[in-house]
Amino acid sequence: MKKRAATGMVFLCILAMAGLAACRSDEQLPGTAEEIINTVCSRLGRAGELDADLSVDMDMDVGGSPLKLSVNSRVSVMKNPNKVQMSVHSDVGDGQAAESLIYMADEGDFHYAYAKWNDLWRKVEITEEDVADRLAGFVKVPSEELAPHAGAFTIARTEEEEGRELTVLTGELPKECLPGLIKCLGLTEQMGMDFGKIDVGEWGGAFPTTIWVDNGTVTVHRMSVDFSSFMETAYRELMVAVVDSYKGEMSDEALNKQGMGVDELGVRVGRFDVGVRYRAFRGVEGFEVPAEAVNTEASDATEMLDLFVNRWD
Repeated sequence: MKKRAATGMVFLCILAMAGLAACRSDEQLPGTAEEIINTVCSRLGRAGELDADLSVDMDMDVGGSPLKLSVNSRVSVMKNPNKVQMSVHSDVGDGQAAESLIYMADEGDFHYAYAKWNDLWRKVEITEEDVADRLAGFVKVPSEELAPHAGAFTIARTEEEEGRELTVLTGELPKECLPGLIKCLGLTEQMGMDFGKIDVGEWGGAFPTTIWVDNGTVTVHRMSVDFSSFMETAYRELMVAVVDSYKGEMSDEALNKQGMGVDELGVRVGRFDVGVRYRAFRGVEGFEVPAEAVNTEASDATEMLDLFVNRWD
């Protein structure tokens, strides 16, 4: 009897070990950072859909006034038909918070983008290419931006998170990656700013980037990009534009007295971290555009960006 019980225990152990092995990738984690990046990029590039958390954490000072912003978003992307769903929660402190919903979808022969701000739905007709491009921005662009710069990363350390063993890679992405980073990190939708119009020509920096790779599946678990240096330049340019808009009405001396001179305004960004945490690359839970959004009359906006950039109008 004891022998039979012992045999049974051995059999259960073998089954358990086989189950654990089945949960892991057939391919072991490569030995170098460059090889790891190339492997995870190959797998990410083949993903047809995804479910991910996005975030922005910002601490800055404008003219001596501190400003904090925390944005937490969830994005789901599906194919056949192409659909994107995004929820955005913004918190600027002092109890001031905002919730919004964004959808982009193919609906038969028509294609629409929807945005809900302050309980009001807006809708604009777009093209099939617009939907496909936004889907690719979340799914394909991350691998397209990382792969060419795989050699710029090094293995920094290993960590454990939620029962996962992670390899942490650190490196820098050049400023030429900005358009792709805007897309894959959902910056326009999260911040309500058209970052694509920001001129990076005068900025000589790079984007410090950290990537957490799941050792068991050899896929990207999450990624964080430091935008602080870039945003300090970008916001300063924005403040210059604001000041210039007043120059026709006020002299430089009057602007300075009002604390509106460029030097007085001074922009200092202490932190501007943008992150993504991937939940799934397949088997994403289905979703539908709410009927209230579908039944909304399309606005006169001519571009999808109008829904996001002018959302506070």
